[in-house]
Parts: sequence; structure tokens; C-alpha cells
Amino acid sequence: MAEKQPTKRFRSCSSSESTGKEMAMDAAAAATLLDAARRYETEASRRQNEAQTNVARAKDDVLSAMDILKRAHEKLAQCESVAAEAEQSCKAAQDYRNKWEAQLNPNRKKSAFSSDSQNEDDQKHVSFAPLHEDLAGSVSVTSSSGQRKKVRRKRIRVAEHGWGVYEGLLDSLGEPHGRGTVTWENGGHYEGDWVDGKANGHGIMQYGNGDRYEGGWKDGCRFGQGTHHFKDGGVYEGQWSNAAPHGLGKMTLKNGSHYEGYWKDGKWHGNGIVRPVNGGEWEGTFHMGKCTVGTLRRPNGELEIGRYDSVNPDDVKNGVWWSIDRTQIWVIENGQKKEQIDEAGAASIVQNIGVALPEELREVAMPIKSEDR
Repeated sequence: MAEKQPTKRFRSCSSSESTGKEMAMDAAAAATLLDAARRYETEASRRQNEAQTNVARAKDDVLSAMDILKRAHEKLAQCESVAAEAEQSCKAAQDYRNKWEAQLNPNRKKSAFSSDSQNEDDQKHVSFAPLHEDLAGSVSVTSSSGQRKKVRRKRIRVAEHGWGVYEGLLDSLGEPHGRGTVTWENGGHYEGDWVDGKANGHGIMQYGNGDRYEGGWKDGCRFGQGTHHFKDGGVYEGQWSNAAPHGLGKMTLKNGSHYEGYWKDGKWHGNGIVRPVNGGEWEGTFHMGKCTVGTLRRPNGELEIGRYDSVNPDDVKNGVWWSIDRTQIWVIENGQKKEQIDEAGAASIVQNIGVALPEELREVAMPIKSEDR
């Protein structure tokens, strides 16, 4: 009888014997990973909250620093203002001290600017420049009390005029103050009012080059209302500021042409009228010496209204041109006549320019506008 062979047993990968153990291992690993993920999420959330808190604190710190810087700037501005006021007060105090010392200490050594008058009611004479020399003799003036007083004459030097002789009233510090005159070696001469060593008030200036000015002065400069006659025959009469025409004034040239209107820093600025000697008239608005918009009446009777950008009132760029009898009208573009237009079209262009129609043209344009309506 044949011997029975033992049966081999094979382990299947899908057998139920190992499935339970492997599933148990997979669940444990998954739990471990899930726990780690939760801890990581918690830590990340904590760090995010901490970062947001730090950002908020940083913003607060920046805003606080900006506020502190702003207050510091305000404090600095206040301190600078106080320092400026203190400096002015200090200077004023020194001036007052010098004045009072001069009155309370009669034995004090006299300044080179002092006069020889012994009456404290007297006003004195002095140069208004540090370079000076005493001149022999004296000159009589009338004080505010009506008494005749004798004071010294001084030889002085002023940068723009050279050497000259000043005769006039002084304050206790030796500064020209009151009525006084100065004559320069170049022929210039000023006679008028003085305050604190400078021409202030009304005065007449005869310049060495032949010009002559009469009018107001402030701190040594032409100011207020005054008239300047130029050596070539021209005349400016009007308002001044800082030695230049400023405000309302009239300039007439030697040949008779003139400008009348407003000025700024010595230039035509604002509304004004130019009347050339050969006839005609330009009326409009100026900006720092240049024509902007206005109306030009030519000597032959033609009329222009337009925009300008030139010192020459005859140099219109864009606008409208009327013939002598006003029956023909042209558009002006870039300084050239273009196509003809009617009264209504001309009135519309002029309105856009911003210039009022002359009375003679309103009577023509108004009926056309009413018919269009």
C-alpha cells in the first residue's frame, strides 16, 4: 500500500488570519497621524494669533510714534516762534537800554553820531551810514517846538550813491528821524521824512542820472502813492511797493503812448488799457507783463477781440476780427484770418473768450440771439 504524502498548506495574502492584525495596525497609525495633524494645526493657529497680535501692537506703536513726532514738530514750531519773539524782544530791550542810558548818564562818552546840542528837547543830525566825517560849521533847523537849533553836518557814504552830506534830525541813538536831506557827490539829492535811519513818509528824490521821484517812502523804498519822472521824458504816476510800480498806476512814454491800469512787481498785471501814440486802443487783462484776453481797436477802425500770449497787444492768437464798417467778420486762428462768420457766431466765440462785447456790437448781436430762440 502506497505511503500517503503530507499535504502542503499555503498562506494566502488575503486570508482572514492576517487581515485583522493588519487592519488594527493601520487604524493605530492613522490615529497617530491624525493626532499629530491636530497638534500641528493647533500650533499653527497659536502662532498665527500671536503674529496677528504682534502686527496689531506694531501698528499701534507706529501710530503712537507718528503722534509723538507730530507733537514734537508742533512743539518745535512753538519753540522757534518763541525764540524769534525773544530775539526781537531782546533787540528792543537793548535799544531801549541804550536810549535810557544816553538820557540817564549825561557824562557818558558821546558816540561819533552824536550832535553838539545840550537841550534834551533838541533833535539831532546824523548820517545814515557808518562811514562818515564831521564837517566844519553848522546848520540851523527848526525843531518841533518852533525854535531854531544848530547842529553839525555829516559827510556820509551810501553804497548806491557814494559820498554825500546829510543834514537832518536825529533820535537819541543818532539815527535819522524826522525831517532831513542828503546830497551826494554824483548829483543825487533826497529831501523828506526819516524814521529809524531810513526814508519813511513823504520825500523827494533827485537821482544822479536825471530821474526824479516825489511821493511816499517806506524803509528806504518808494512806497504808496508817488510820481516818477524819467530823464527821457516818461512819467509814472500811481502806487508803489518795494520800489516798483504795484497797484493802480499810469505810465506815459515820451512819445505820448501810455498804459493805465494795474501793476504787480513793476509789470502790467490785471485790467488795463494801452493807448499808442498813433491811435487805437487795447483794453483787457494782463498777466505779469503779457496780454491775455482783450479788445483791440486799430487806428483804421478795425476791431479785434481775442486771446493773446504776448507783450504786444497787436499779436492776437485766436479770436474774432471785424471790418471797419462791422459788416464783415472773420475767425482768427493762430494769428491768421480764416473763414467769415455771422454776428451770432462771433458773439458765441467772444463769450467763450470771456470778454464783454462792446456796446456798438451788442445792438447787432442781441436781435440775432432773440430770433434764434
